Amino acid sequence: MEILAPVGSFEVLVSAINAGSDAVYLAGKNFGARASANNFDNDELIDAIKYAHRLGVKVYITVNTLIFEEEMGEVLDFIKFIYLAGADAVILQDLGLASVIHKNFPDFKMHASTQINAQTLDDVKVLKDLGFSRVILGREVSIDEIKKIKESGIDIELEAFIHGALCISYSGNCLFSSFEGGRSGNRGRCAQPCRKSYKLFKKRGFYLSPKDLSTIDEIKTLSKYLDSMKIEGRMKSPSYVYQVVRSYKLALTTNVNIEELKYNMKVAFNRGFTKGFILNEENKNLTNTNSSNHQGVEVGSVIDSSPNKTLIELTQDLHDGDSIRIVGKGQEDSVIINGMYVNGLLTKVAKSNDKVLIRSHLIMNKGDIVLLTKREDITTINKTIDLTLTIKNDDKNLTICFSDGINSVLKKLSYEEAKTNQNEKLIEKLTKTGGTIYNVKRIDNFLSKEIYVNVKDVNESRRSLLDELTIKRENRYNRKDVSNITYPYLDNIPKADENFKYLIAVSNKEQLEEVVDYLKYNKQEALIATRFKSDYLYYLPRVGVSNRNIAAVSSNLASSGLISSVYFNVTNSATVRVLEHLGYKIIGLSLELSKKDLKKLVSGYKERYKALPNLMVMIYGRIELMHMKHCFLNKALHKDALHCGKCQEDVYFDNKYPLYGDSLCHLSILSKDPLYLLSKISDLEEMGITKYFINFYKEDVIDVRSILEEINEPLEGGYFGHYYKEVL
Repeated sequence: MEILAPVGSFEVLVSAINAGSDAVYLAGKNFGARASANNFDNDELIDAIKYAHRLGVKVYITVNTLIFEEEMGEVLDFIKFIYLAGADAVILQDLGLASVIHKNFPDFKMHASTQINAQTLDDVKVLKDLGFSRVILGREVSIDEIKKIKESGIDIELEAFIHGALCISYSGNCLFSSFEGGRSGNRGRCAQPCRKSYKLFKKRGFYLSPKDLSTIDEIKTLSKYLDSMKIEGRMKSPSYVYQVVRSYKLALTTNVNIEELKYNMKVAFNRGFTKGFILNEENKNLTNTNSSNHQGVEVGSVIDSSPNKTLIELTQDLHDGDSIRIVGKGQEDSVIINGMYVNGLLTKVAKSNDKVLIRSHLIMNKGDIVLLTKREDITTINKTIDLTLTIKNDDKNLTICFSDGINSVLKKLSYEEAKTNQNEKLIEKLTKTGGTIYNVKRIDNFLSKEIYVNVKDVNESRRSLLDELTIKRENRYNRKDVSNITYPYLDNIPKADENFKYLIAVSNKEQLEEVVDYLKYNKQEALIATRFKSDYLYYLPRVGVSNRNIAAVSSNLASSGLISSVYFNVTNSATVRVLEHLGYKIIGLSLELSKKDLKKLVSGYKERYKALPNLMVMIYGRIELMHMKHCFLNKALHKDALHCGKCQEDVYFDNKYPLYGDSLCHLSILSKDPLYLLSKISDLEEMGITKYFINFYKEDVIDVRSILEEINEPLEGGYFGHYYKEVL
C-alpha cells in the first residue's frame, strides 16, 4: 500500500520521506494546481527526484492544470524535461495533453488527476483506454463505488484522498474563483472563495467551508481497495506533513492508539474532521459553518486574567514553545508559550489539571477556551536503506558485493592469506557506513580462509561501491530523448453536423413549452435538452468523464449524437480531438476561454487536422460557479434528510447568487448575472464556431421568449464573462 505525500518545498520533501512516505507528489514552477506553493524550479526538480530515488521513494509531478492552445509547446518541453529527469509519473487533468504524452512517451506513466473528476467504473474504463495507468478518483466517490471498481478486475491503479483539505465543489467544476476574482482553480490559482463567510437566510456563516478529511479510523478497510492513499497539503508545513504521513503509516502497519494519532494530527492542523463522501459522511457533517480556520485542540480554560498574564486550568499537557489561541466572546488572543509557571515555579511541561500562569496580550474572561494550535516537538528519524553485504573469495581475489535488493554493485580485490584472525576486522570496515544513507542489515560471509587486504583499499572500495550504488538508485530509468513531438488522431476527422445551430437547455415544462412554441412559430430548428425526463433530450448530471455530456436519448427536433458539456473544460484543440475520438460529435468549449483563446484553439485545430471542428460555445445563461454534492441549504435548515425541495424555490446565496438543485440533491451556485454573448454570434461564426448553447435555469416564460427573440436582435451590453477578460 502506497502512502502518497504532498511536497511543496525541499524541506517538506525531507520530512515526508523521513515520515515513511512511499511516494511524493510535487510541481514545477508552472502548470501545477497549487501555483501559490513554493514549488520547484528545474534544477530543484532534478535534485528532488534524485534525493527521493536515492531513498527508494517515487516522485509524481503534477501537471494538472488546463492547457491553453498557445501553451502546448511550452508544457511539452516541460514534460520532456521531467521525463528525462526520471520522474516516475505525471499527474494530468488535460486530456489533450495526455493524448500527446501517451503517443510520444509511451513508457511514461500517466495518472488521471482528481480534477478530471472520475466517479464511476465507466469513467475509469475511458481513462484506461486513453492510456492512464492510474486514476485519482473524485472526492465524492464512496468506498462502495471504489470496491465495485476494484472488484471489476479492471487493470488500472486506483488512488484516493484520505486526509486533508477538501473542495466543496466537484473537482474541475469550480468556477467561483475564476469568474468572481479572475483567478482560475483549473489553472492552479484558486482564491479559495469557499473559505469565506456568506449570508444565507439572514445569517452569516462559512457555508462552503468543508471540514478536513480524516479516514484514519477506516484506513485498513480502504487499503483493501486502493493502490495509493493520497494526503492533501502541498502548502502545509514540514511538521504537518511529517505528522500526518507518520500517523497513517503507523495506523496501516502497526497496532497503535488511533486516538493519539488523531490528537497529534488535530494539533498539526484541522478545520474539524469529517469522514467525507468516501466514508459516506452525512450531509450535515461535511462542513464547519462556524469557522474556516485551524481549530486546534482544546487544552483548557481561563480561570483568571489581568494585563499581560492569564491563569489557565489545563485538561491536556502544555509544553514550552507551544502555540495556543484563547477564544472568548468577540475576541481571541494568540500566544506562543515562552515561560509558564505552575505553583510559582517555572516549568517546561505542564500536566493535565495543572493551573498554569502564562504571559498573554489581552485580558480574557473566565471560562474562555484555550486551544493548542501548534507543537514543534516532533522527533524525526532519518530514513536509511538496508543492504546485504556478500563477501567471498577464490584463490586470487576477494569479491565484495553490496545489494539493496534491486541493484547490486561489486568489486574484486587481490588479497594475502593471513596467519591471524583478519576477517572480523574486514567485515567491520565494510559495514562502517556512518554518514551515508545505508545500513548493512545482512552479511553473507562465504570466505574460505583468513585473508588480509590493505585497510586503505578496503575503505576506498566501500566508499566507491556505495557511491556507485547511489548513482544506480538515483537513475532508475534508461530514457532517451524524443526529438520530434507528434500528435495522435490525425485521421478520421468527423464531419460537422449542420442539422441545427442552437442547443437550448430548459429546467421545467413551462420553459420547454415556450421554447417549442417559439421554434414552431418562427419555423426554426434547434436541439432541446431538459433537466427533467421528457420526450426530448435529457440533460444528464454533469459529473465524471463519461457523463459530463448531454446524451442523445431521443428528439423530435434533431438527432445529434454525443455533445460534450461546456463544463467539460476543453481548452485546446488536442482535447477536442480526444473527445471526437471518443465519439462526441459536438464539443462544448470551456467558459474560461477568452475571444483570443477561442481564435487560437480553432486556428490550431484547422492547422493541425486540416478540418473545421464542430464546436459549441455558451452564449446565454447563468454560469454554474460551483456544482457540489453537498447541500448547504438542507444543512442550514437543519433537515434530517435530503430532498427537502428548498433548492427549487427562489433562494439567493449571499443575497446575489441564485441556487439550483437537481433530482440528486446536487446543488449549484449560479452567477449573479447571466452570460450574454448573443451580440457576439457573428464574431464567433467568423472564428469557425458552429453551435451555440443557451442555458435556462429559473427564467420565467417571458424571459425565455425575450432571450430567444434577442438572438436575431441582440442587445449590445451584458455580462461577457471571460470573453474580453483572460483568466489567470
